Amino acid sequence: MADTAMTNSSDAAALLLLRGESAERAGDLAGAQFAYRAALDQLPGHFATRRKLAEIERQLGNPDQAAALRREADDLEIRERLDVAWALIGTPLQQKSSAMAARVAADFPTQAAAQCGHAEFLRRDGHIAEAIAALQRGLAVQPAHGPSLALLDTLQQRAKIAPGLRPVPFRLLPGFLDAQQHARLLAYAMANEAQMTPSAVQSARPKPDWRRSRIVYGGGEIAEWFAPLVAQRAQAIVADFGYADFPVGSVGLDWVASNDGDFYKDHVDTGPGHYALRAISFVYYFNRQPRGFSGGELALYDTDLDNGGFNAAYRTMLEPLDNRLVLFPSAARHEILPVRCPSRHFADSRFTLNGWIRRAADPGAA
Repeated sequence: MADTAMTNSSDAAALLLLRGESAERAGDLAGAQFAYRAALDQLPGHFATRRKLAEIERQLGNPDQAAALRREADDLEIRERLDVAWALIGTPLQQKSSAMAARVAADFPTQAAAQCGHAEFLRRDGHIAEAIAALQRGLAVQPAHGPSLALLDTLQQRAKIAPGLRPVPFRLLPGFLDAQQHARLLAYAMANEAQMTPSAVQSARPKPDWRRSRIVYGGGEIAEWFAPLVAQRAQAIVADFGYADFPVGSVGLDWVASNDGDFYKDHVDTGPGHYALRAISFVYYFNRQPRGFSGGELALYDTDLDNGGFNAAYRTMLEPLDNRLVLFPSAARHEILPVRCPSRHFADSRFTLNGWIRRAADPGAA
């Protein structure tokens, strides 16, 4: 029944469009105006008709109405084309989606919505600086565009933890260790491959279809000197994320080596029991030079941190750069994308220290 009504509406709109075009050719502007308005009553999202009506209004001496109609048409076209691009995510045509978003941004250079839409794809692909530039181009013309301002805050690491489904706030600390500390850590990794065992998940059992890497739980000797470096900044870190009166507890970490084909599917770092105390997760990346692997990016999926809901299409992708610490809320849905290491040598692995700033346990809790 609904499909029949839609078909009838489309047919009526098509006839009205033909009537409007005929009136326009005949110089009957009032007739064209009537027909185009009637067509939009049938199909209000038809941006091409809205542009036709805008031109008629201009010729009839109604510049404000014409300008409003053109803005509405631009907004509708931008939204429709970006929706098509997003619909390609997860399909065999996914590679075309980013190019489509870039085309929208090029066609509407002064529209913040178009630049914001392109920025969404850029951050999805890990191009953070380019995404920031796109947002700034749009905001230079439309400085009050809310979605652009919110995304810019996230990408410029100003966003705080807040309710609702939204981009995950994160912080990047490059050059976290000095040269001597970095060399010490790398030398330790090279000398202690034998300590590593297959990674597990919360069940404490390896699940190679969900997570594949090697690990030293607790970090071994590394934890004795690395964990305090995070702990001494912990109070400032949690305050920067927007936690008020946060009782910082302990800092824990594991040492992980990811080699060719290794990955960790989407998950959160919180859970029942002691996992519930995890508040801020961090990943410290280190590797030898030149880097012997590619891939292994951290994907932060837009998440509702209160209820765990997330959107798998929308994400911020962060590259695993040597000597950089990345921090984000432990409740955020995230994934480690597959690592590619052609040599398969342990020394060429993507090494990380994965850890958590924990909330102090409530002494009154059972």
